[in-house]
Amino acid sequence: MSDTIDRPWVGSRPGRGLGPLLMAAFLCACGAADAPDHGRMPHTTWEAAFSSLGAVELEENDDVVNAYPRVAVDPRGGYLVADMYEHQARRYAEDGRLLFRFGREGSGPGEFVNPTAIARVASGEILVADMWGRISVFDSTGDAFLRSKQAVHTAVLQDIDLLDDTLAVLSTGPRPGEPRLHLWDLRRDTTVAAFFVPYVAERNLPAAAAMSWTSAAIRGDTIAATFSLSDTVYLFDRSGREVERIPLPNGHLTSIDDVPTNYRPGDGVAALSRWLSAVDAVRKIEWLADGTFIVEYVSGSDETFHSSLLGMTRQGRLIFALEDTPRLLATTPDGKVIFQSPSSDLPNHWSIVRPRW
Repeated sequence: MSDTIDRPWVGSRPGRGLGPLLMAAFLCACGAADAPDHGRMPHTTWEAAFSSLGAVELEENDDVVNAYPRVAVDPRGGYLVADMYEHQARRYAEDGRLLFRFGREGSGPGEFVNPTAIARVASGEILVADMWGRISVFDSTGDAFLRSKQAVHTAVLQDIDLLDDTLAVLSTGPRPGEPRLHLWDLRRDTTVAAFFVPYVAERNLPAAAAMSWTSAAIRGDTIAATFSLSDTVYLFDRSGREVERIPLPNGHLTSIDDVPTNYRPGDGVAALSRWLSAVDAVRKIEWLADGTFIVEYVSGSDETFHSSLLGMTRQGRLIFALEDTPRLLATTPDGKVIFQSPSSDLPNHWSIVRPRW
């Protein structure tokens, strides 16, 4: 099925923008109960929003270097990592010890081309998604390659989230007008539904093509999704039917509609980058155990690029708004949040925190 979403993206905070993530995009081409009322005053400092639980340093060696890890919490303990630039998958213990690695660059069996997502299903098998749409399946230790299938053909495959033992949600960065989410049947290795086709005004089509990433999070049978040019969290049921829209709290994002258009098709990448230099772009959404959301967005020029976060309740009330934050990596079922360490630029240095709300 396919729902057309007709709400344009809006926002109201000037002076921030996308910058280098645009170039990366060109290179890469609940049913939950209501969250409690968290009061009227949002947190405005890191310490007020999160309490530290410790740090993790991922083990590295001559064969393993973390360049751009995409992280999933392993239901068997520790972490699973797909490294997009190293073309490798790994499993780490909770303390950061390297347990095993597998894969190498290539398009053959057991090889990866820019892996962007990793997940473990209930049977123990490990799924690894290539950016270019292929899903490879390995045994529980990564030792044996089992099979692979081209899951999407016209879109960049950006993430895998498991609905249950039989269905996965594939988040993609499609061309404008194409579905962003795909339900993948794990038993039959086939797509059973494709949905989430947000409206994009014609003047914004170049931006939509450049900033095409999508993020999803799952709680129970409900899928929460947003995308780079979005001001809204969209909720879908397990069949792909839209059930609700939750606007992001106003006043914390600068939308493409807030920025005068000074780009025309054919002006080139540099001109497009200049146009989008004042735009905030949503990069990731996480759905916490208490029903609240954390949304990460990115902005800035090449010299001032940074990430920011906002937290919101299930009703859309702002919990916190933080600028210049470390990269959001993952959340755990028991409510912990994993970031790249605020005190280090190294991608294998992580910080584990717990929300204070």
